[in-house]
Amino acid sequence: MVRAEDAGPCFGSAPTALVTDAGGHLGRALLRLLPATGDRTIGVDRPGTAPPADPDRLAERWLGVDLADPDSEVELRTALADVPRLRLVVAGAGVTALPVRLRGQEGRG
Repeated sequence: MVRAEDAGPCFGSAPTALVTDAGGHLGRALLRLLPATGDRTIGVDRPGTAPPADPDRLAERWLGVDLADPDSEVELRTALADVPRLRLVVAGAGVTALPVRLRGQEGRG
């Protein structure tokens, strides 16, 4: 669930990048690089994994949203209501289990 204190600054018309799995190694690395492009940054990770205080100021806003939850789309849309447009979305969220058909085992008994 997105908490009110996670809302962060208003983004207005600034170019904005959203990074999922922002608390992971790749996510943090991307958040360090993106300000050089002029983008404001929003980090998304599961609740409890995004740092409550970001001492390195990697993201201008952290959102605690579990993207595996079917209701997460509503949570994310609500949390991003003040962001008119995302210039970039990095889908870095990890996959914890592949569906059987993706592992090439469909139809095997």
